[in-house]
Parts: sequence; structure tokens; C-alpha cells
Amino acid sequence: MSRPDVTIIGTGSLGSALAKALFDNNYTITSLFNRRLRKAESVAREVGATYFSEFPESSKELGSLIFLTVQDSEIEHSVDNLSRISHDFSGTMVVHCSGSKEASVLTPLKRRGAGIAAFHPLQTFTSGSGTQEFRNIYFDVEADDITYNRLRNLAEHLGGQTIRITSSAKPYLHAAAVVSSNYLVALLDISGKIAALGGIDKQEAMAAMLPLVRTTLQNLESKSAAKALTGPIKRGDIETVRLHLELLKSDVDLLDTYKSLGLETLQLSEESRSLGGGKKAEMYRLLKDDK
Repeated sequence: MSRPDVTIIGTGSLGSALAKALFDNNYTITSLFNRRLRKAESVAREVGATYFSEFPESSKELGSLIFLTVQDSEIEHSVDNLSRISHDFSGTMVVHCSGSKEASVLTPLKRRGAGIAAFHPLQTFTSGSGTQEFRNIYFDVEADDITYNRLRNLAEHLGGQTIRITSSAKPYLHAAAVVSSNYLVALLDISGKIAALGGIDKQEAMAAMLPLVRTTLQNLESKSAAKALTGPIKRGDIETVRLHLELLKSDVDLLDTYKSLGLETLQLSEESRSLGGGKKAEMYRLLKDDK
């Protein structure tokens, strides 16, 4: 299957990284567009794009695969503006990369003959991101069969793989991604705050936790969550958990967070059947106390 010529509208962190990754994998980047023209021009020079400006104005500027990598709030506006261009969209794929928006926001272009899809990389991107960030990741894809198969091929070219989802499942997966990525950062910050209560430098404590986090994530790549779980709750170490709760009484928010996560951990430990009934009940009472 031949590789389509690509247009990317929105050259922020994701759009820029996608342009570079596709270019590195032998895709022709026809055009790049961005409200900040200098950013579009900069990336265009890197990937040899023929056209760059703030927004496409004519059919000749559009490739047969159009990515919308603008902010979620700008997708409908971009679709409306694209719809105003005199262009035969039959044979064209128009794809947005939002984690929360359904593919149906592209329906005006579907009526013009385009294949539409939501193609969301489960990855974080910064200003320096490029080809490497797309390797060994998942893309959640909402699309019809033909468009899905084409995007699956593209994902494989980038070194990733796809998970096909429905429009109703999409927001649940996005919420899960937020917990896995954004809340993980918040959780590490909380661990630093807990260490700081004991007079330990917060940043130093967080740095010390990173190897532990990496090993835990590596364990999750080969084991179920229940089997990857370690620590005092899984062991039924009542005295250690009681000590932690006592130490955190000076900060109610941290105490409540520890208890809430402890209850989730206790529930997970039940899957591995590591606790006897008596210890499980005692641990539950300890974590549930005053909640």
C-alpha cells in the first residue's frame, strides 16, 4: 500500500513530532500549518514541506492524509474552515489526534467524501519530541474498517500498534490515560511531600523514587497488577501501615490520600490471595478508620 502525502494542521509538540516521525519513515509531508507561522516554517524546513502558512486556502496545499493536531477546542473550527475549501475530499483521510473528542466531530468532511478517524497516541509529547516517542506505543483509533486498516499500517510504520475503540469507549480510555500519566506525576509529587515531612529534601526524595518506579513499571510489562504488587499491605504488615498513618496525622490531605490508595491496594492484593481473612479485615478497619 502506497504511503499518502501528509498535511498537518497544528505544529505544536504533537504535530511537530508527528511530522518528523512520518518524514523519517518515508512519508512525504506536503504541507504544515500553524497559527504561529514561524513554528510552521521551522518544522517545514526540517521535513521538506512544500507549503506552510497559518491555514490552508487552496486544494493544492492539501495532502491525501490530513492530521488535525490542534487543541481540542479548535478542532470544530478547523473542520469548518477546511469545509470552505473547494476540494474533492473523496479518497482523503481527515484525522484528529484528540484523546477526548469523537471522530464524529469530523462529520462535515465525511459528507464531502473524506474518510474520518480519531487517532490518539497514548504518549506524552514535549517541544523536543520526535520519532522516538512513537516507537513501542499504542494509538487508540476510532474509524471505519478501511480507514482503520490504513491508520494501523501507519502506526506500524512508526513502530507502534493500535487499539480499536468505539466512540462510547473513547472517554473512558482517555480518563484512564490521564490517571496513568498525569496522576502518576502528581503521585510522585505526593511521595516527595511525605518525605519532606521527615525533613528530607522533596526533590531529592522524588529523584530517589524514580528507579523504584521504573522497576515497578518494568514488572507490569510482564506481570499482572496483582502479581507486580509488593509492599506492606500485600504482606499484611499491620504495624508498618499503622506507623505510616500515625506519621501522616499532621497533614490530613496526605493522610486521606494514603488511606484511599491503601484501600485500592488492599482490594488488589485480594486477587493474589496474599492475606488471610483476619489480617485483611484488620487492615481494612485500619485504612477505613475516620474516612
